[in-house]
Amino acid sequence: MNIQLEVAMVGALQAIVVAILGGIFARDSKKRKVADELMQKNAKRAEERAELRAEESMLAIKLMYANISLSKEMVIALRKRGEINGELNDAIDATKAAETSYKSFLDAVAARKLAEGGN
Repeated sequence: MNIQLEVAMVGALQAIVVAILGGIFARDSKKRKVADELMQKNAKRAEERAELRAEESMLAIKLMYANISLSKEMVIALRKRGEINGELNDAIDATKAAETSYKSFLDAVAARKLAEGGN
């Protein structure tokens, strides 16, 4: 066989191998890009859920504190005077405010979920 022909065949084989490898890398690159985008989307969703949980936790703490204050003031008022005092009225107001905040939070979350299509 002619040496020039052999060199040409080797060059052609190298070009074919490079083209095949390039196609494989391009395909893998697209798959990696899609996987990265999906991971970023999932991370964003997880962050949004964490923010909602944090907000709900703070509201739940306020509700619990308001409930404790209300209970404590009721016991004090009834034990000492047998009637409602100013502190009890303040505790009742705090309880109502905390309950309203929590209900507003739940309504906002429900509206957000409906707007997202229930996901």
